[in-house]
Amino acid sequence: WDQGRCTKPGLGQTVGHPGGYFGDGHSPLEQPGRMGKRLVGGGTTEVTSNSRAPIIFEAQIHPGAPTNLTSSHVHSAPRKGTLPYTVESSLPLDAFNIKSVNGKWKVDCGAEIIAFNSDGALISHQAKNITFTLRDEAARHPAGQELPLEEEIDLAKGDVYVYVAVFDRGSQRLGALEIPYHVDAPKRLQDTHASK
Repeated sequence: WDQGRCTKPGLGQTVGHPGGYFGDGHSPLEQPGRMGKRLVGGGTTEVTSNSRAPIIFEAQIHPGAPTNLTSSHVHSAPRKGTLPYTVESSLPLDAFNIKSVNGKWKVDCGAEIIAFNSDGALISHQAKNITFTLRDEAARHPAGQELPLEEEIDLAKGDVYVYVAVFDRGSQRLGALEIPYHVDAPKRLQDTHASK
């Protein structure tokens, strides 16, 4: 398990790498519900959302590896012909189930990023389970709060299509979006070609 910190104060994350894809088997078009609390075995409390609507979130891509991870996180070297990019997402806290375990408020979710080139060939794929640890104030008043998430993806030069999905492991809610993006050639390669 890799440990990391979020960029906003009061939030921490624990990251693990699962295999496979996310899918909940439910229609994301069911009517949204309201937040509620329930007592789970062993004195655990959950703040739950009855909503089956998709998770609506924002994401953007920028060059370079993520900066919010601790040194214990190990990145593999990018595949030949690719460069590291960061997918930065802003997730609405009130879209996720919040549970209290041993006096700490937690959100268990997953994130998956898949990139294809313009021919539809797979370039890169990342999938993780993530546990955010929240401060009391954020957990008790989640409306308007955000979970910041940064993930690394290696992209090749040219037009790419990046699919980002987030998944609440408590409620089984899912949100996904597609980002068309153009990756420029690395500057050192451009300089080399220009000098010839």
